[in-house]
Amino acid sequence: MYRFEFVAMLQDLLDKIGDDIHIIKREEVLSDTRSKRKERNFETRSELWFSEWMEETFKNCDTYKDFDWRKEIMLPLILYVDKTGTDALQRYSLEPLIFAIAALRRERRESGTMWGTLGLIPSSLSEKTDDCKEGEDQGESELQKYHDNLGYLLEGLIAAQKDPPLVTVKRNGVNVELRARVPIMIVMGDQKSQDTLCGRKAANSGGAG
Repeated sequence: MYRFEFVAMLQDLLDKIGDDIHIIKREEVLSDTRSKRKERNFETRSELWFSEWMEETFKNCDTYKDFDWRKEIMLPLILYVDKTGTDALQRYSLEPLIFAIAALRRERRESGTMWGTLGLIPSSLSEKTDDCKEGEDQGESELQKYHDNLGYLLEGLIAAQKDPPLVTVKRNGVNVELRARVPIMIVMGDQKSQDTLCGRKAANSGGAG
């Protein structure tokens, strides 16, 4: 198992982003003029910080009721997980768990350099499952292993959610230290990876979407 230190990876992304990070302000997200701004500007309207999720997060999460953008920075995260081959015949695979910051314009966020790596989950297909417990089938054992591995990779992120770390952010050309708030906004992947995350039985036949 390879795991990378979350706060270090987050800071690395912030250093690359520089002044392009969008400052999410609670009072602006909940403002009555918000919908008017969205109607005027299609580009802004399509950005994730204008989503209903962001509004509901500020409204319904007590954690953010006293959020102060002058001392803190809201950095909603996008997680992506999908298996990838590591050899020419695709026999051995790893599943990278990567993340991006949603407070960044879409065209910039889609660059490969704007994603950090939390860690790599080894392929369950390459592991033997002789240690299945009584009454437990192989699929259940593999699913539990996967989620145990995933939990290990997410420990740094969970710790940062419980105790927001200080990060350095560039604002108006000046480096400032702010507390980072890092809620998970979106988890992306293909159907197979999402089935695994949800503990859903695989159903990849026609019309399984």
